[in-house]
Amino acid sequence: MTTLVSPALPRQAALPVLVALSITHLLNDMIQSLIPAIYPIIKASYHLDYIQVGLITLSFQASASLLQPVVGFVTDRRPMPYSMVVGMAASLVGTTSAICSYALTRTIATRSYSPATE
Repeated sequence: MTTLVSPALPRQAALPVLVALSITHLLNDMIQSLIPAIYPIIKASYHLDYIQVGLITLSFQASASLLQPVVGFVTDRRPMPYSMVVGMAASLVGTTSAICSYALTRTIATRSYSPATE
């Protein structure tokens, strides 16, 4: 007994994967262009010099350059289909916690030093 598989089935299965990969690649490229764009803000806010800003760039780019081949080698040997979902969820949690902590700090600082509280 042979079952025929329609040629549309692999295309339908590949489309969600292709869309997910495209979106994560877009987000990765956006992050890589966002960090250098906020260097002046980071430099002014934390009173950094150019060497420290350069070290931020070095750590960001070096970690990506060193980790990508390792992760590629491991996933080629042992496929992990949900690793992309886990990675995106971790990025979402990290970004959300950073935004929430910034908003909380800003709110506390504004209310603490507001003239209306005196």
